[in-house]
Amino acid sequence: MWRRIKKWRALRAYKSTLATKLRARYGREKHYTPEQVRRCAADSGVSTTFLCFAFAMYCDRDTFDAYHRAEGEACDYDAMRVEVGSALGIDSGSHDSFDASQFVDSVDLHHHTGGGGGNHDGFFDGGDGSD
Repeated sequence: MWRRIKKWRALRAYKSTLATKLRARYGREKHYTPEQVRRCAADSGVSTTFLCFAFAMYCDRDTFDAYHRAEGEACDYDAMRVEVGSALGIDSGSHDSFDASQFVDSVDLHHHTGGGGGNHDGFFDGGDGSD
């Protein structure tokens, strides 16, 4: 249970605090690079535990897949985007229902909040709450 709460808080922070930092530093883009996302996450103080979800939110599929191949990780872009959509109240019927510009357009560059924590396994995984 705690893991799901921590993930939800991290996703909310990625939607607001991280979006604010990305927009302020790199301008309004449809997609960002993993390095831009990582750098802004570190600078804004949001949790980096669920950073794969931030990559799914802010990077295009090809960049996301190439990054994870290079890291030797297997993350499912479509599944992560559906999970983000569900957690943040975005149409989760399709992984194509949002892009980075939707998040950066919705933030106020002068006022924002943050949060975060956890790890990046299944959000609705029915975990035992031990994390």
